[in-house]
Amino acid sequence: MIRFSSGASRELEADFRRYERQLEGRGHRFLAAIDVALARIVTAPLTFPFVRAPHVRSAKVALFPYRVVFLVAGDDIHVLAVAHGRRPPGTNAWTSPRW
Repeated sequence: MIRFSSGASRELEADFRRYERQLEGRGHRFLAAIDVALARIVTAPLTFPFVRAPHVRSAKVALFPYRVVFLVAGDDIHVLAVAHGRRPPGTNAWTSPRW
């Protein structure tokens, strides 16, 4: 099961809205790319590289400068962030001490 942190959900929703404001339909293409990344994660979660040892991994989102940052806990995938690759360090939810 895929579970989103509240921060990851907020990031995803805000970025979707921003892309839709830029060009109608772009936000939906962004969500479709996120869905493809999530499907890849579910298929083989342990194949993705660590971004923060020992448990936090990330998957590149095709066609957009984003990564899905997650950890695996049993059969669950916990999405910690939908991180924009060009945001300054420390501004993504996965760097927050809340998790």
